[in-house]
Amino acid sequence: MPTPKSALRLALILALTTVYSRAADAQPAAATPAPEAAPAAEPAKTEPAADLAQQLAETQDKLATALRSYSLLQTENDQLKADAATREAAVQAAADKTVSETQAAAAKTTSDALAQAAALRDEVRQLQSQSAALAAENAQLRTRLALTGNPPGTTLVNPTRPGTAAAAVLQPAPATPAPEAAPAPRTHTIVPGDSLTKISKKYYGTPNRWEEIMKANPGVIKNSESIPLGAVITIP
Repeated sequence: MPTPKSALRLALILALTTVYSRAADAQPAAATPAPEAAPAAEPAKTEPAADLAQQLAETQDKLATALRSYSLLQTENDQLKADAATREAAVQAAADKTVSETQAAAAKTTSDALAQAAALRDEVRQLQSQSAALAAENAQLRTRLALTGNPPGTTLVNPTRPGTAAAAVLQPAPATPAPEAAPAPRTHTIVPGDSLTKISKKYYGTPNRWEEIMKANPGVIKNSESIPLGAVITIP
């Protein structure tokens, strides 16, 4: 498909070729002396010049039409270029927005994962603290049990080593029963989700004894609505 410039060039060449060809055809007839004729033949000498002027006017009209067509095509081409640039800018903006949204979503996911990891670490530390408290309580119970010895009235001697099949030795029963040892106080480590009613339900089977627990820990529990996490409280 010819471009607007090549079409305009072709139209100009054709128009000028036609004009020059017609002018060349008309020139010899004008140069050759015409024979004497009657006065009525005089207007025929000016006919080629009139035709040439008419052809020149037609050529100029064609040239003006070609120029208008070229101008319209040039304007349309500029408009198409502007539309293409606008579409490219819109596509680039959409791509940038998509990249920004993807980065924001990834950052939010990473932040949520870090928050969950921090919460899990806190929970692990609380469980470790609770485990250490339970281990200490277990050690205290073992020590008290070892210090208490066998129940009053028994005639068996404690074995020297756990698992050793030592023979039982008869011993005289003590004259007076040994005083009963006070029960070891129970402790509880506060974990997420704990409340005084839940702790009361766990240790007493009823949620109604929460006031006893609060009164037994005045230095730790200030009020029933605020219990510090990780604190070790005494269960009376």
